[in-house]
Amino acid sequence: MTTAALPCSGGAGPGAAFTTGTPWLEIPESHALVNAEAQVGSEGSMFEFYRTLVGLRHEMDVLALGEVRFLDAGDVAPKVIAYERTLGDERLVVACSFDDAPCRLADLGTDGCEVLLGNYDDAPAAGELRPYEAVVWRG
Repeated sequence: MTTAALPCSGGAGPGAAFTTGTPWLEIPESHALVNAEAQVGSEGSMFEFYRTLVGLRHEMDVLALGEVRFLDAGDVAPKVIAYERTLGDERLVVACSFDDAPCRLADLGTDGCEVLLGNYDDAPAAGELRPYEAVVWRG
């Protein structure tokens, strides 16, 4: 663990552009290539994905105020967290896989729903998630 304060000198420098203080996690050696500065404005980056998520939360009341109910992703998807948010007639379903292998999902009620956001370039196959896939459906 790093104990001294690290100056913030760009994404490739100490602190990886995340902090000028003392980080609570060690900065990985890959920070010269994988860092906040390199991801800002980079299509498909984790930074831009989260920027989109935050934007949706500001645009959609169901994300900020909706009731949350966790869903059973099924016995063959033990590394998947699934839930729905509802507010009035609005409904979103979110499924996030923390598995390094593809998995089949139980019926989450997403048939006919629109894929609002995902971390792959295309929509997942019905009832499946790819490794580390996260999807938000609306409908």
